[in-house]
Amino acid sequence: MAAILHDPKELTFRQTCGGSILTTTAILSAASCFVNQSRPNPASQYRIRVGSDQPNAGGSVHAVRLITLHPAYDYRTKSADVAVLRVTTLAYSLTVQPVTIAGINYNVSDSDTLFVLDGDRIRVRTSGEFCEGDYGGPVIHASNSVQVGVASYSYQCGVKRYPSLSAKVAYHAVWIANAAR
Repeated sequence: MAAILHDPKELTFRQTCGGSILTTTAILSAASCFVNQSRPNPASQYRIRVGSDQPNAGGSVHAVRLITLHPAYDYRTKSADVAVLRVTTLAYSLTVQPVTIAGINYNVSDSDTLFVLDGDRIRVRTSGEFCEGDYGGPVIHASNSVQVGVASYSYQCGVKRYPSLSAKVAYHAVWIANAAR
């Protein structure tokens, strides 16, 4: 996990989104975390924190050098809501490890707690609802610890009768891999 920290004035960075570690220099998150009315915010307004279970303390903080939004991302519909951040080099440790992402042929069965709404989305059924600060974080297929989604949207944070949606990692796996190189 990574905490995505933001401050438009670049003075006091606070967690606004989540992410997952792909490599020592790449973080996967949601494109919606970095866009203000269809325009991307500058990378200098962001930092990432890794190696801590606290959103605004501990671990190590790294500068974001580049934010690459999926070219098909639509801020109105949240379609293709994935982004890869290039960051200063992380050091792997017991608390800083890369995630395994679902490949293009990865399948989540109907009996699992996640299910596919369409080619680009996964709906989270029983694992809770996303709220502020969760967007961009990983949705993990618990049976084998593979990241299958990127938290993207929820209606009325914390109200379980409404679905939370995530971008389907397998659908974007090739793009994610290329952007993380």
